Amino acid sequence: MFFLTILLLGAIQLSSCLLPSEITYKTCPKLWKKIGCSTGVHVNLSIAIDDRNKNIVDWDNVNAYEHDLLCRCRQLNLAKGHTWFGVDSQGLCLSQRGDLGSYLIQNPLEDVSKCSGPITQATLIAPDGSNCIGSQYRPFFYTIETSVPAVLAGAPVGSAPEEEMEEEEEEVAVGAAPEKEQEEEEVASCKTVADVVLVIDVSGSVKLKGFRQTQKFIKSFMDRFDFTDGTRIGIVTYDEKCQQVLDWNESAKKNKESLKKYCDSLRYTGGSTRTDLALKCAADKIVKLQKRPNVPITCVVMTDGMTWGGSNTVHGPASSLRSLGAKIISIGVGVDIDPHELKTIAGGVENNVIITDNFSDLSGPRFLNNLIAKSCH
Repeated sequence: MFFLTILLLGAIQLSSCLLPSEITYKTCPKLWKKIGCSTGVHVNLSIAIDDRNKNIVDWDNVNAYEHDLLCRCRQLNLAKGHTWFGVDSQGLCLSQRGDLGSYLIQNPLEDVSKCSGPITQATLIAPDGSNCIGSQYRPFFYTIETSVPAVLAGAPVGSAPEEEMEEEEEEVAVGAAPEKEQEEEEVASCKTVADVVLVIDVSGSVKLKGFRQTQKFIKSFMDRFDFTDGTRIGIVTYDEKCQQVLDWNESAKKNKESLKKYCDSLRYTGGSTRTDLALKCAADKIVKLQKRPNVPITCVVMTDGMTWGGSNTVHGPASSLRSLGAKIISIGVGVDIDPHELKTIAGGVENNVIITDNFSDLSGPRFLNNLIAKSCH
C-alpha cells in the first residue's frame, strides 16, 4: 500500500474538479526504491513539482495518480543528476543534490509505525536550532534505480496486462519453517459453531500475485471449519470501497466446495485502501442484520498497508463492530503495515494482531493454526 494520503487540506475544490475521464496519468517502470519516511522541517529540500491547488487527482483512481507523481519526480530528479528524491503527502516532489545517507544523518528515518497518522508536534525550529518558516511534515524518500526490472511491476492497476503486475521475484518467507516441518505441523480445526467474516484488502499494493495467494489462504482457512454444523462465513473485499460482499445468509446456502468456488470469483480491483469503510461495511451489511443469539462472531481483517486518511479513521468503525459482539483479529502482511493501526482495529488487544512477511505465509499450517486458535471461541 502506498503511503500517500493526499490530504490536500482543502486545496482541491471538489466543485471544480476535472471529471475522471478527463484525467490521463503517466505510467513507467517502477525504477525507484522506497527507503522510508522522516518527519521534520526539511528546510534544505527544494520543491521540484508542486501539485497543490491543481485539479489533477481522480479520486476513483488515486493509485494511478500516486504512480504518476513518482514517475514524474524520478524523471525530473534523474535529469538533474540526483540519486534520490522525496514525495510529500500534499503532492510535492522534493529534491536535493548529494547522498541520501548524508541527508538522513541530519534527518533520520522514522520507525515504520510512525509513517502514518497526524503529525502532532509542529515546530518552527530547525534541527540545528535555527528559526525557520513553517512546521514539520513527513516526506517519503526514494532512491533512483537505473536498471530495468524483468517485469514492469510499477504500472498502475488496470493499465498493464496481468503478467506485468506479477512480482519481480519469488517471495521468500523470512524465518519460515522448512517445508518438511510445515508439513508435520499439527492441523488445528474449529469444532465450534461460529459466524466468521473475512475482510480482505484487494487494493493496488497487494498486487495480483498477493491476491492469488490470498484466495488460496481463504480456501485453506475454510478447510479448518465444519460447515455442516451451522457455521457461516462472510466475505468482504475492499479497496477504497466495498467491492464484493458474501453475507452469512448466502453463505448458509453453500457447502464448503461451493464456498471455495465463490473464492475463485473474487476480483482483484486494485484501488486505494479504506479499511475504515470495509469495517463499516462488514458491520452494516452482515453482522448487524444477520447475527444470531449465542453464536460467537469473529471478524478477520487482512491488509498489507495503512488506511488512506490515517489510522485514526479505523477506531470508530472497529469499535462499532466490536459493540455488535464481534471479536476482531487483524492480520498485517509485508513491510508497509502500521502496527498501531492493526492494534487499534483489534481493540488494543496485542494478542489479536498477527503480522507476517509475505502473502505466501498465509496458507502455511503454522500461520493457520495460530489464526484458528485466536478466532475459534
